[in-house]
Amino acid sequence: MAFYDDPSGDSQPYGRKPYESGIVGPRRPRLVTDYGSSLVQWMRTRQPRYKGGHRMETERPSASYVVDMLPPLARIHSPADTIPVRHLHQSIGKSKKPITVVRWTPEGRRLLTGGHTGEFMLWNGTAFNFETVMDAHYDQVQAGVTSIAWSHSHDWLISGGQKGDIKYWRPNFNNVETIDDAHHDAVRDLAWSPSDTKFLSASDDTTLKIFDFTSRTADTVLTGHNWDVKSCDWHPTKGLLVSGSKDHQVKFWDPRTARCLTTLHSHKNTVTTTRFSRVNGNLLATSSRDQTARVFDLRMMRDICILRGHEKPISSLTWHPIHSSLISTGSEDGSLYHYLLDEPNLPSGQVPTIAPYDSPDPANTPAQVIHPAHRIQYAHGATIWSLDWHPLGHILASGSKDNFTRFWSRARPGETSYMKDRFHIGEEAAEAQGTWSRGFGRRQMREEEEQEAQDEAESLVDQRNTTGQSLPGIQIAPPGLGSLQAGSGSLLPGIGAPQPAPQAGMPASMPPMDPGRLAALLSQQNPSQPHNFPPTTGIPGFPMPPAMSGTPPLNVDLAELQKQLLSQGISPQNFASLAASLGSAGLPGLQSRKRRKNIIANLDLTRYVESNPDSSSDKIGRPIWGLRGKRDVGSQSRCIRPSSHFTPSYSSISYETGGSCAARSSTSELRDAINLLPTATSLLTLLGNPLNITLLSSQLLSAPAIWEQPVDLQACRRIISVFNTAAIAILQNDEPTEPRLPYVKPRKIEREDWVKAVVSGADEKSPRWRHLLLLGGILIGFEGQNRQGLPWSIRTKLESALVTAAQLALEELDSPDGIDAQCIALVVNHTFELLSDHERSKISYDRLLPVLIQATYFSPEGLEGGYFLGTIDKDIVEVPGKRFQWSSQSVTFRRVTAIISSPLISALGPLSRLIAHSVENASDPTLVSQCVDQIAHFGRTLMVQWRQNKLSEIDASEELEFLDPESLKSTIPSLWKLLRNCLYSVVIVLRAVLGRVLNDHILAADSIAPYLSMQALHILRNLSFVSSRLGQNASSQHTFVTLTAVDILAQYPDLAENFLQSVKPNELGQIPQHPIERCLDLYFMNTAELFTPVLSPKCSEELLISATLPYLAAGGNNHLLEIFEAAHSVALAVFAIPGNAAIAARHLPFYIDNLFAVFPDNLSTRQFRLAFKTVIKVTAPPSLVANSQPLLPSILLEVLHERALNASDNMLPQSTQGSGGAHQGLAPPVSEKAALILALIDSLCFLRVEDLEEWLSLSANLIHTIRTPEMREVCIERFWEALSSGEMDVERAHYCVTWWSTRGGRELVLFGNTAPDADSGSHAEGAYMSGAVGGVAPESKL
Repeated sequence: MAFYDDPSGDSQPYGRKPYESGIVGPRRPRLVTDYGSSLVQWMRTRQPRYKGGHRMETERPSASYVVDMLPPLARIHSPADTIPVRHLHQSIGKSKKPITVVRWTPEGRRLLTGGHTGEFMLWNGTAFNFETVMDAHYDQVQAGVTSIAWSHSHDWLISGGQKGDIKYWRPNFNNVETIDDAHHDAVRDLAWSPSDTKFLSASDDTTLKIFDFTSRTADTVLTGHNWDVKSCDWHPTKGLLVSGSKDHQVKFWDPRTARCLTTLHSHKNTVTTTRFSRVNGNLLATSSRDQTARVFDLRMMRDICILRGHEKPISSLTWHPIHSSLISTGSEDGSLYHYLLDEPNLPSGQVPTIAPYDSPDPANTPAQVIHPAHRIQYAHGATIWSLDWHPLGHILASGSKDNFTRFWSRARPGETSYMKDRFHIGEEAAEAQGTWSRGFGRRQMREEEEQEAQDEAESLVDQRNTTGQSLPGIQIAPPGLGSLQAGSGSLLPGIGAPQPAPQAGMPASMPPMDPGRLAALLSQQNPSQPHNFPPTTGIPGFPMPPAMSGTPPLNVDLAELQKQLLSQGISPQNFASLAASLGSAGLPGLQSRKRRKNIIANLDLTRYVESNPDSSSDKIGRPIWGLRGKRDVGSQSRCIRPSSHFTPSYSSISYETGGSCAARSSTSELRDAINLLPTATSLLTLLGNPLNITLLSSQLLSAPAIWEQPVDLQACRRIISVFNTAAIAILQNDEPTEPRLPYVKPRKIEREDWVKAVVSGADEKSPRWRHLLLLGGILIGFEGQNRQGLPWSIRTKLESALVTAAQLALEELDSPDGIDAQCIALVVNHTFELLSDHERSKISYDRLLPVLIQATYFSPEGLEGGYFLGTIDKDIVEVPGKRFQWSSQSVTFRRVTAIISSPLISALGPLSRLIAHSVENASDPTLVSQCVDQIAHFGRTLMVQWRQNKLSEIDASEELEFLDPESLKSTIPSLWKLLRNCLYSVVIVLRAVLGRVLNDHILAADSIAPYLSMQALHILRNLSFVSSRLGQNASSQHTFVTLTAVDILAQYPDLAENFLQSVKPNELGQIPQHPIERCLDLYFMNTAELFTPVLSPKCSEELLISATLPYLAAGGNNHLLEIFEAAHSVALAVFAIPGNAAIAARHLPFYIDNLFAVFPDNLSTRQFRLAFKTVIKVTAPPSLVANSQPLLPSILLEVLHERALNASDNMLPQSTQGSGGAHQGLAPPVSEKAALILALIDSLCFLRVEDLEEWLSLSANLIHTIRTPEMREVCIERFWEALSSGEMDVERAHYCVTWWSTRGGRELVLFGNTAPDADSGSHAEGAYMSGAVGGVAPESKL
C-alpha cells in the first residue's frame, strides 16, 4: 500500500508558500510507502472466521477503502489490480549519468542501480532516498555496470562490467573477488543456476560462459551466436539455458553438454531480453528491437503470444514475481507498457485472434496478439534500459538513459487522477490541463537534488569519505571485533574507505600552476605540454597525440591571467598590442564590435536543407552542417584574433586588456605542425569564447603548414584525434568533482555550445572532405564506446551533418585514388556504427562503393593492390644451415608492419563489412559486377606475387626445416596475419555479392549470375594458398560463399564443366613439385567434388578421375595427406553417381587395390570404413553396377574377410581426424582386425537378403577371432547397433529379426561356435537358440 500527497495539489509543493523572492518555508515531507499495513490486513482476513469474528467488507473503488487494500499475493487471480499505473518517485544520482541496470535487494528494503559511471548506488525502498554510492566497475576507458544478479540464497551478488570483468559481492557490498578476463567485451547479462554453484554470463564477444562459482573459472564456453549476445537466463528449476543475440536468434542450451538444443527465429531484429517465468516455469518471454515481445511455451517450443503496441524498439522486459500473466516492457522512446496475457485488449476494428491453447490444432495456430492493458507513454525521456519488480510485487523500478530511476505503484481505490499526469499524456498536455506545472517540476527537481545532497552529507554515502560508518542495517563490524580504530576507515571495502592510491605515474591531485611558467610556455617556439593534459583514453584506430596524459586543462580567463602576470612583474614576449600594425580596419571578420555582432548573427543564417542537399551551393557560402553558433555574451570581451595566415605553430600569443587579442604564426614544415597539434587540442578545451573555438577549428582544417604539404592518412587521423581528444576532455572536464586552479574561473560555455562552435569551423576555407575530419572526430569523441555525451537533438544534427558532408564530398571527388577519397573511407568507416539507420539510408552507396574498393585494396594507404607480397622476395636470404631468413629489420618487413598498422587496414574488419553493406544497398547492379572484377584482379595479383616469392616454395609442413627460428617467430606470423585478413575481407565482400545475386532479379539473370559465381570461385582459388593453411571449415563465411557459388553455377552444367576445365591441374596424371600447384590441385578436388551430380560421365572420367589417380596411391607422403584424402572423396563421389556405373566398374578394382594398400599405415580407421562402405553401396543393388556384376559385393567382402582373418590384434594409433558419425568413428583406438571387422559390419545393410543369410553368420564368427575382450565387445555392440538402429530396410530387418531370434543368431554373436549347451555345457554343432531344432546356423560358404 502506498501513501502520497494529495494529487490535486501536484502543482503546489506542500508546506511552502511562493514569494517573488523565492521559495521559503520548511521542506515538504518525503513521500514514503507502507506495505506492512496491507500485509497485516491480509493476515487478519486469512484467520478462521469463528462466530463473532470480524469480516472485512469487499474493496470498492472509493478512497475510503484505502485501509482495506490487500497485497498482490492476496490477489493471485486478479493481476489487473497490481498494474503499476501511479508514479511514486523519481531519483537521480549526483553524477547524472544513464542508469543501465536496476535490481531490488532480496529483502526488498533497498534498490541497487548501476550506470555508466561504473558505480553502485543504493536507494531506500520505502522513502526512496539516496543512501550510498560505491565504485564497482570503474575504469578510465570503459567504466560501466552492465549487469547485476543476486543468488537464489541471497548470499551473493555478481556484477558484470563494460570491459568484460565479473565481480563477486557480499550482501554488505564487500567486493571479495574479481574475474578480470571473464570476457573480451562487455558482460550484458548474468544468471545463476538453481543450486547457486554456477552462473551464466552473456557478452558482446558473441559467447556465453558457464562459470564455477567456487573456482571462479569458466567450465564451458557456449558458441553459436554470430553477433553480440545481449541476454541470457537459467531456468529456475531445470538444466536449461536461453540466450538472445544481436543476430536475431533465441537459442536454448544444455549446460551439461554445452550443446545448442534448438534455435528460435521468431524475431526480426536484436533480441534484447530473454526471461523465464519464475511463477510458471513453462513460459519464456523475449523482447526485441523489432518492436515486439513474444511469450514461448517450452512444452510446445513455439510462441503463443505476440505482445504488440510499441512504436519503438523494446529495450527491457520483466515478469511479475507473483502474477504469471503480467509482463511489463520498456521501450527506446521511454514508454512503459503492461500486458495481461489473458486479456488481448485489441484496439477497435481489429479482429481478435484465438490462443493456440484454445485451437484444435495448437501446433499450427498463429500466436495470439496481445495489446497493452495499460500504457505509460511518457514514463521516461529516453530508453528504458532496465525494469525490476519489488519482491512483494507492489512497486516497479525503472532505470533509463535519461539518468532517472523511477518508482511505480498501483493506484489507490477510486483514484483516476494519474490518467492525466505528465507521464500518461505528456508535459505539454498536463500543463494545459493544470495537472502539472513546469515551474513546479523544476523546483521539485531542485528540492530532490538538495535532499540527496543533504542525505549524502548526513550519512556515509560516498567512498571518498574517510570516516568509518556503516550502511543502514549493516553493522560497522561483526560482533566480537569491537569498534574500528580512528582513521582506519570502514570495514567494508568501497564503502566509506579512503580513496585508493593513484596509479603509478599519475599525480595524486592537480598541482598548482606557476603563472611565470605558463607565460614561459606561451612564449616558447615549441611549447611543451602540461603533465596533466589531456586524458590518455582514446579509441581504437585513433591514437592520442604525443605528450598528452592526465587531466585536461580548464578554461583560463585570459584577462584574469594577464592581471596576475602583471602583478608579479612578468611581461610575456610581444605583450604589446598589434592594433597599430593591423590598422584601423583590424582583422577580417573582427574589425569592430559592431562587425563582430554581425558575424555572430550570420552564424545562424546558413545550414543545410536536409530535403535538398544541392541547395547548399557556393552562392550562399559553405554550410555550417546544420548546427548554429551561439553568442557567448559573458566571454565576448576576450577573443584571440588570428592573423590571416594562422597555423597551429604558435610563435607567439599576445593579449590586450580591452578585449582585443591577436595571434601570429609563421609557416612551418608539416612535421613541426603535427608536433604542435597537442597545443591545438589544449586550446580547443581551454578557450571559453565560441568565436575563438570556431576560428581555431577553421584554421586546423585550412592551415597551409599542414595542407599545402603532401598529406597522408596518418596526418588526417591526427586531425581527427585532435577533435576526438578534445571532445573526451570536454566530457571529463564537465565532472562536478574536478579540481580547479586557484586563479581559474569555471567554464562559461556549455557542451552543446562548444559542439556548435567547433562545427562552425567547417566553413568555406576548407574543402568538404576535411569537414569530415572535424565532424567525425567530435562524433567519435562524444558518442564512441557508448559514452553518450551529447543530447539526442545535437547528436541527430551531428549525424545528419556528417552524412551530408560525406555526400557532398563524394560528389566533388575527381578521382577515387586521391587522399580525399581515402579520407572519406576512413571517417565513414569509423563513424558508421554510430549513425542511425535513417542517416545510413541517406548515403549514396553508388558513389561510396568504388571509393571504398579503391581505398581498401589498391591505394598506397591500403593493400597496394597486393604488390607488397612480391617485394618481400628480395629480403629473403639464405643463412647457414640451408635455411631461409626474412629479417625483422628488413625494409619489406617494416613495410608489411606499416600496412598492418595503417589507418585503413588496422580496421579492415569493419571496413570490409562497410563494403559489404554498400554492395547490398547499391542501386546500380553494374557496380556490383565491377566490384567483383576489381577483387578478382586483386586476387590474381596476390597469387602472381606469391609465386615470385621464395616462401611459396616451402610447404607448410616443411617450414620448421627450411626457415630460421627468428623468422618463424617474428616476421612470418605477421605476414600470414595480413594475408588472413585479406582473405577474410574478400570473403565478407563476396558473401554480400552472392546474397545480392540471390535477391536481385537483375543479377540473378542467366547472363550474369553464373559468371559472378565463377568469378567468386576463381577469387577463392587464387587465395587458396591462404585458406589451405586455415582448413576447409575454419570460416563459416568462406564455406557459405563456396557452397552458394557452386549451387548457382550447378544450375548451368555446361558452364560448370567449362569452369572445371579452366581450373584443372596443369599436368593430369602427375603430382606437381611446387607447393602452389599442389595447393591448386587440392582446391580443384574440393570444388569438383561438389559438382559431381551435374557433370557428364565423360567429364567425370577424363577430368576428375584422371586428376585423382596419382594421389590415390600417395598415402605414404605426409605432405600430401590432405590432398590424398580429397582424392579419395572425389573418386567415391564419382562412383556414387548412378550415371557413372561404367566408370565405377572400370576403376573400382584399381581403387580397392589402393585402398587396401594404404591401410592401416597411411589411412585412418574412420576413413577406411567410410570408403569401403561407400564402395559396397555403389556395387550393391539397386546400383547399375550390380546388374552387370552381381557378385562384386560378395567378392569385395570375401577379400575383406580374408584380410581380417590374417590381420594383427595390435592396437592402431588413435586417429587425429574427427569421427564421421556415430558408426564411423571410435573414441578409443582399435586394432587392425577390429577395424576390418567393423568395416564388414558397416556394409551389411547394403547386401541382398540372400547374401545376408551368409554374411551375418560369417561376421558373427569373425568377431570371435579377436583375442582382446575389449575389442570383441566393441564389435558386438556395433553388430547389435547395425541390426537394431534402423540402418536396414524393412525386408532386411525382418530377416535379421528371424536370424537373431530363431536361427541361433543371438548365441552366435554372443558366444560364437563354442556356446554352452543347456545340458552338456558345450555343443560341437555350433550355437543356436535354446529350444530350436538343430542345424539352425547356416554353414559358411567361404
